Parts: sequence; structure tokens; C-alpha cells
Amino acid sequence: MVTLDTPLTEQSITKGAEQLNISPSALSNSLSRLRDYFEDDLLMQIGRSGLDPL
Repeated sequence: MVTLDTPLTEQSITKGAEQLNISPSALSNSLSRLRDYFEDDLLMQIGRSGLDPL
């Protein structure tokens, strides 16, 4: 669940990826797999201001 917690804490995919020492695209892909697994949007981008937990 670190994949979900880190971008929530940082409120950014880029900053979350930096914390995890992975690329933003790798973190985005991990979140995509979680969305598919849980059949839930989990996080949605709201403009360029950050992430919105649903």
C-alpha cells in the first residue's frame, strides 16, 4: 500500500515517485494496476493542483 500512501502524502505523483526512488511513470502504472484490481478510481487528478482521493 506504499504505492497508494506515498502520492497521497506528497499530493503528487512526481514527488511520490521521488520518495520511492522510481520514475513517475512506474508509480502511475502501479496505481493503474491498483485501480484495475480494486475496480475503483482511487485517485483522480484535479487540474494541475494535485491529487484528489475519492
